[in-house]
Amino acid sequence: MHIMSEVVPADLDINTEIARRSVYESFHIEAESIRVLGEGWDNLVFLINSNLVFRFPRRAVAIPLLQQEMSVLKMIPAALPLLTPVPDYLSDGCKSYPHPFYGHTLIEGTTGCCTTLSADQYHAAARSLALFLRQLHHPDVSFSAHNIIAPAFDRVDVPRMMATFTERLTGAMKHYDFRKYDEKIRSIQADAKSYKPKENRSLVHGDLYHRHLIFDSRQSLSGIIDWGDCGISDPVIDLGVLFQFFPPDTHRSFLDNYGDVSPEETKYARFLGLYSAIAMLWYGHDRKDTSLIRTSLNTLEMI
Repeated sequence: MHIMSEVVPADLDINTEIARRSVYESFHIEAESIRVLGEGWDNLVFLINSNLVFRFPRRAVAIPLLQQEMSVLKMIPAALPLLTPVPDYLSDGCKSYPHPFYGHTLIEGTTGCCTTLSADQYHAAARSLALFLRQLHHPDVSFSAHNIIAPAFDRVDVPRMMATFTERLTGAMKHYDFRKYDEKIRSIQADAKSYKPKENRSLVHGDLYHRHLIFDSRQSLSGIIDWGDCGISDPVIDLGVLFQFFPPDTHRSFLDNYGDVSPEETKYARFLGLYSAIAMLWYGHDRKDTSLIRTSLNTLEMI
């Protein structure tokens, strides 16, 4: 049976045995070993034979998101300075799983939520991420994605974001005491409510937080995973991770390499960092994921 979630129930039938059969039916790959690598809101991810990652939608609403993800990953330039999944195995569905799914070679390393970094390593990671996003958001890349639409959950839909944030916060408050953060939370929300999205849109990852950052054995930022919310939107969407994961004294290392960010964008990016922390605390509690809980509480301290 697949993993059940209180907060995000699945409505597609996917488990280890279905994944094993589906990969064989679609690509004739024998799964000598298979395990669940991760579970998110929309997808269940399996590691097969220690080096292949396959992403399967676990909810019907995620199918078009996965299709857009596959399209975007195929057109991202290989010259970008961090690794991204390369969808070498694309399936429109098969007998065992009649929905699209895809596979790629594992990007080896540790996610940011499970990584311990020194001050110098945080600075280095901030610079690396800035250079990556500067190129990803460049018009040369964005214009080549002319057939890509806005993310289904566009994080610059400010009224929707505020409403969803309140829902997540209410859910998390059932389990955690936020009284010491009340003033900070209200202030960050108030600063962000008047944000006006930029007319100039870019290709964005769309859901960038520490769980989607991969660090190699030297604790260097090496890859960006989970592009299920990618699309064309305001590039500020990808800047929330700066406040969610990176200590304040590293922000200058990011900005010096990324470029100008206006005061309004900074305020909204800070809200997005807070949003990610609350959402991951809510989700992490449901999944009993101690790394997400610990790092989300740390964000609330430093943001």
